[in-house]
Amino acid sequence: MFLRENTNSRYQNQQRSRNFYHQKIEKDELLICSQSIISTTNPTEQQVESLFRTKSQKFTALQQETYQKLQKSYGDSPSSAFVINAFKMIPNLQEEYKIGLFLEPSFMNHSCVPNIIQVYSGEFMYVFAAKQILEGQEICCCYLYGDNFWWLQGRQNYLRSFKFTCDCSLCQFQATPQFIKLQFAFDKLLRVKRSKNEVNIDEFQYLSNILLETQFCMVDGFYELVLFYCEKSKTHEIMDIFLSIYQKLDVIHRPTIGIVIAIIDAIQKVGGNYKQLKNIMYQFELERMGSVQHIYRDYGGLIDIIGKFEQQ
Repeated sequence: MFLRENTNSRYQNQQRSRNFYHQKIEKDELLICSQSIISTTNPTEQQVESLFRTKSQKFTALQQETYQKLQKSYGDSPSSAFVINAFKMIPNLQEEYKIGLFLEPSFMNHSCVPNIIQVYSGEFMYVFAAKQILEGQEICCCYLYGDNFWWLQGRQNYLRSFKFTCDCSLCQFQATPQFIKLQFAFDKLLRVKRSKNEVNIDEFQYLSNILLETQFCMVDGFYELVLFYCEKSKTHEIMDIFLSIYQKLDVIHRPTIGIVIAIIDAIQKVGGNYKQLKNIMYQFELERMGSVQHIYRDYGGLIDIIGKFEQQ
């Protein structure tokens, strides 16, 4: 396991540690490189227990000590610590989708507005700064995946499985009367759309302009309405709104590629011009993949050394 200097992991009884940096960190800097101690495509209790019995015999003293601190809050069963702390190894550099337990990253707390991103290559996780991290600021990852970011109640329901309630800046914002009123207005448009298959585009544009002025530009149902208008040939009016909001979102809050492909497909079917959207998406993919290339450009030699060291 490699950690950048000045990482301070403070383990607390019955709690995750809190990870802080004692100097300013710039965007895209490598913070942590960690190899999974257990990974599987079949994360059943029986499979995890079997893997742990095999793998734990090869733990170093430091790995054993760190794992014991991690497991302290979750009982004696290895599977209980795995269920709570394992990461979905979303394919970036590898083809196979796995669930993996990484020791040091498991002590990172959650935020719906994280300041790091994880990139996976084989059994390794590389943690990069997603934005500038100021001195003394906590390093937080996000436990959410896909498009369940946008709905406050959906996020809170999911995060209860980790036995905490999130009070990050996004959750606090979406609990304000200002946002609740805006979400209610979008919900009303959705109800009309679903019952009558029609929506007032002027009302949607008006609400979207209000949304654009908010801190996070995120309401539940927004993409469903965008796709509906694209199918109704209202592509020119909608694309300006969609692209303005899309570009304002943090990378981690942007829609999945599947949603964007659906929108492009809808525009194409009605003969609309989707070139601008494709260009924006291309730039987004370059930005995302830039972090992957960044690993090998600036840290390739170090990663090779880490890999050889961990495999000994």
